[in-house]
Formats: sequence, structure tokens, C-alpha cells
Amino acid sequence: TAILNASQNFTRAVTTYFLTITPFVPNLAPNITLNSPANNTQFNNTQNATFTYTPFDDFNTSFFCTLNINGTANTTNLTTNNTAVSVSLAGLPYGRSSWSVNCTDNSTPALSGSSGLQFFLINDTYRPRVSTIFPTNASEDVATTFTANVSDDRSNLSCNLGINGTVNGSMTVAGNLANRTVTFAQPGTFILLANCSDTSGNVNDTSATTVTIADVTSPQVNI
Repeated sequence: TAILNASQNFTRAVTTYFLTITPFVPNLAPNITLNSPANNTQFNNTQNATFTYTPFDDFNTSFFCTLNINGTANTTNLTTNNTAVSVSLAGLPYGRSSWSVNCTDNSTPALSGSSGLQFFLINDTYRPRVSTIFPTNASEDVATTFTANVSDDRSNLSCNLGINGTVNGSMTVAGNLANRTVTFAQPGTFILLANCSDTSGNVNDTSATTVTIADVTSPQVNI
């Protein structure tokens, strides 16, 4: 049995042999532990998150690691071996995304290691903001554009105009305005509302407005 880092003398008759053992130092690719967020974590109403991971290497005390979001390199850091690294990101995309880390050590040749994938969800639970309808007065047989102020954290709103509980049709959304042109054939009082939904499926239709349609038709007189 040979002992590492040591020399042994072996004597047979008058001949002496010297055996020098060079220690073998294993060199493996870095190993990465994804600490947080835990797999399938859901973040509500924020596009910011902090990602923490711990790299380990058996050869180097420091080396470079890259954080990937949805398979694309986002941030590269010089990391210290076996020390947790935290990276805070803003503007993450809504919906389900993945994150992973890959590290490359400084050995020759360099060895690279990759973590597995973990997933997270950026979720929007805020309902769209919808104002009351204006104008609140119009005339029969006159095309009138009815408008509501609308806004949402994600934009991309889809709105419908309802009249007396029935959908009249889709509204055109431009900026913070949703509008639809309607011609009322009869005078009277009507309840109008804008029903808006965002791309997360949040809905708001709290803009019920009473609109009065004036009778401007002159009476017919038959003689």
C-alpha cells in the first residue's frame, strides 16, 4: 500500500528502490443548487424577483456563473465557491417562466456544470380600471360615440359596450380610452356600461351609467 504525499524505501539485497507518489486531485464540473424561489413559486402583481443559488466546485475558489431566464443568459457573476449568490431582476415577463444557472471553473480544460430547470409564475390579479360612460345625454337617431376611461397594469385591454344588460358590441381601445358609436332609434333612459378584461382574465364592469336619449322628432300632424 502506497501513502500519498510520501516516499518509501524498499530494500532487496543491496539494491534500494525509491517510489514517489504524486497525489491525484479530482477535478469535477461545478455543481449548482437552486435555493430560491422554490419551484413553481407564484409572484402576484409584481414583475420583480430575487434568485438565489449556491455553486460548488472541488478545484477552484472562485469562478463565473450565469443566471438564465427562459433559456437566455441574463446575468453573469464572479462567484465564490460554496457561497450563496443572490440576483435581483425587474421587468420579468408575465406568465410561466423558467430559471437555471450554469457555471464554468478555471481548470485546464475548463469544466462547465448546469443546474436543472425550475419554474416560476408572474401573475396579475388586478382588475382593469373602468370609469363611467360619457356623455350621459344624446339624441335619438343621432350617431353618438360613448367613451370610458380605462387602464390596466398590463394594457392590452378588450372591452365591450353593454346596453340594458345586453352586449351591444366591442369597443375600440386606444390608449386609456374605450369607445363605441351607437345610434338610438328611440328616446328614453338606458343603462350603459363598459365591460373590460385584460390578458390575465381579470374583468371589471363597474361603470354602469344612466344615459338619457332625448326625443328630437317633431310630431306629425295629419289634417
